[in-house]
Amino acid sequence: MREHGRFQDEPKRARTRRGTPGVDEPIAPTAAVFDAAERAQDPGRGGGPAVSRAIDGLHMSAGNAAVAGLFEGTTTHRHREGRAQVRAGRTGTTDRPVVQASTAGEAAPADEMSDESDSTLTALAAGPPKTGPSWTHVGPPSNTTYTVTGSLRDAANTVGSRTEAGSVATAPSPDTETWTPEGGAAQVIAARVTVNQVEELPTWADESQATANQQAEWNRFHAAITTHEAGHVAIDKTSYAGAHKNMVGKSPDAADKALDTVEAKATTDNDTYDTKTSHGLTQGTGINPNIDEVTKVP
Repeated sequence: MREHGRFQDEPKRARTRRGTPGVDEPIAPTAAVFDAAERAQDPGRGGGPAVSRAIDGLHMSAGNAAVAGLFEGTTTHRHREGRAQVRAGRTGTTDRPVVQASTAGEAAPADEMSDESDSTLTALAAGPPKTGPSWTHVGPPSNTTYTVTGSLRDAANTVGSRTEAGSVATAPSPDTETWTPEGGAAQVIAARVTVNQVEELPTWADESQATANQQAEWNRFHAAITTHEAGHVAIDKTSYAGAHKNMVGKSPDAADKALDTVEAKATTDNDTYDTKTSHGLTQGTGINPNIDEVTKVP
C-alpha cells in the first residue's frame, strides 16, 4: 500500500548579496535605482550614462543575477515534501504457525567584471543565470525498530498481528529552481531530488531467555526479513536514478508530473518484487514458533 501525498510549492524570498566582507546589503528595488539615475542626469544629455552608472551600482550590491533579471526574467525556488509511501505486508498461516514478513543553491556568482560597456549587459542577458548542480540522492535508509516480548510464540503472534512485519517508507522530496524569461513561460533550470527512506524492523526483548534453538530461529527470520527490506531499498535506488534529468528544461507542472511518473514506476517495481517473493515468504520470512515447545499430553 502506498499513499500519495499532496505537495505545496513554497517560493523563497529574494536573497541578499554581500557588497563588502561581513556586511549584508539588501538588493535595491529596481525603480529606486533608475529614479536615482534620472535625478543625477544633467538636462538635455539623455539617460544613457546615468542609467549605466545605476546598473553598475546594482551590479556591485546585488550581483550579476540581479542585473540579468532586469533584462532576462526572474528566478524562483520551489520545494515540495512527499508523504511517505509505506509498503505494507500481510501475514499468513500454514500447517505450522507462520509469520509472513514484508515491506512496505544559490546560483554560483559569475566572475567580477570590470567592463562597464553594454557588452557586459549583453553577456548577462544571454540566458538563464548560473545554478547549482542537479542530482538525485536515494537513501541510505534511516533505521528504526519496534519491540516484541514474551516467548518465541508470543513474538511471532505479535509480529503477525501488525499490518507490516517490516517496512520501508519512501518519500521523494524535490527542490527546484525555475527561471521565467521576459515575456516567456517558467521552466525548471535545476532540480535536486532527495528520496528519503525509513526502514523498520522488529527486535525481540526476551530473546536471551529463549533456548538456543529458538534464538537461532528468530535470528534466521530476522536475517530473512532484513534481506527482503534491502531488496526494496535497492529497487528504489534503481527506479529513482536520474529522476532530476526528467525535470530540467520543463515547466514546473510538467516537471512535477515527470517525477510522479518515476514514483509510479518505483511503486510498480516494488509491487512486482513483493509478488515474486510472496511478500518475503519465499525468502524465508516465516517463523516456526513450535521449536523447543513442550506439548502437554492429558
